Amino acid sequence: MISNSTLPTQTDRVDTRRLPIAALVAGAVSAAANFVLYLITTTALGTAIEVQMGGAQSPVTPLGAAPVIIMSALPALLAAGLLWLLNRFIARPFFVFQVIAVVVALISLGGPLMLQVGLASKIVLSLMHIVAAVAIVLVLRQRAR
Repeated sequence: MISNSTLPTQTDRVDTRRLPIAALVAGAVSAAANFVLYLITTTALGTAIEVQMGGAQSPVTPLGAAPVIIMSALPALLAAGLLWLLNRFIARPFFVFQVIAVVVALISLGGPLMLQVGLASKIVLSLMHIVAAVAIVLVLRQRAR
């Protein structure tokens, strides 16, 4: 039998001094990864990513690089804020943060899937949501401990 004293301990607390830099790094990693995905899709594959900005009645327009970068980086700042709050009020903030992140990522897939655009655009936009979520969670988990 293994005693608890021989098991490695891993802190689940957030080092709030490291959190601002971790948030910026997470945003940069998320934005860079999705920008690469954007470039592969639009340049290498020659497929435009279509979106409807403003709802179902809005016209379908091609997605530009700037919105990809901004909308990939912004959630990292919000995620870091959530992680900071969880750290103040919950004993295991990273665990709860990861559960919330999975739920939010799954819900966020509804946006691209509900657009009146082609299947290729839906797939790429959904993949971008997953890439952003994974990048942000991994970076914050690694750099904010």
